[in-house]
Amino acid sequence: MNIKYLVIIGLLLFPFSENAVSSYDDTETELSQSGASSKLVCMAAHRIDRALFAHENLHPKPFHFMRHAITDWNKMNLYMGSKDVSINSEGRIQAESVARLLEREHIEYIVTGPLSRTATTAEILARKLNKQLVVMDEFKQCCWGCKEGASFDDGTMIKRWLMGETPDGAETVLAFDARILRGLKAVFDLPGPTLIISHGGVYRSILRITGSTSNNIEHCVPYYHNPPARPGESWAINSLSDVADNRDAGALLIRKKHRTSELVCSPRDLTEGANQTEVCM
Repeated sequence: MNIKYLVIIGLLLFPFSENAVSSYDDTETELSQSGASSKLVCMAAHRIDRALFAHENLHPKPFHFMRHAITDWNKMNLYMGSKDVSINSEGRIQAESVARLLEREHIEYIVTGPLSRTATTAEILARKLNKQLVVMDEFKQCCWGCKEGASFDDGTMIKRWLMGETPDGAETVLAFDARILRGLKAVFDLPGPTLIISHGGVYRSILRITGSTSNNIEHCVPYYHNPPARPGESWAINSLSDVADNRDAGALLIRKKHRTSELVCSPRDLTEGANQTEVCM
């Protein structure tokens, strides 16, 4: 049997230990050296995500997730990636306003990444809610290499990236998901309920890892994630709010919603269907 198929079969079928989390980064090199196709690499990565996440030592807990406040680059439809782009004045209003909703949630820690668009959003909320702020490099947005600063396409670049075709200088899907998996493990080790403030691309990675899917995530809209009671069941994802521009009042109107998604996705779901380009910025 060809060595590439042995590598793929081994990755898909053999059980994982907790040490596999630290060795996960080596998977990409092994697959590349074996000559495996990009589609097989992608399918193996998604199965590895789920297998590692399902391991009992990860102890998944409920958590909140919120995408950072809006930036000028978001409004101009540009790939940001690892570029350190700050939130704009509209984004500051978003962050200040959503704090009123989050006051009703049980949160002890706010976890964010190092880029200013997430860190500033998190700092505003930590100050208003009087919560402990934790910065984790694992929750930095994916580096898009030569694509950073370019205009959005029709989603082709993201779809190809998910299938293993990585732009020059960009982070691979395997390396990115491995990093986010480490971040989730660190969040689950915290003693109290956590709000993660990060990027749309980070959120898509979390959905791949947990085997879930949801609607595109908007800026400063918090989602509550509740792990399944039994193995094999799906996560419950509740959108806590919509933030809409109330032009008559000249302010942001926050209204409570109870919208639940309990969908399980396949590798095909991750490369087809709803446009994923904008949330991966």
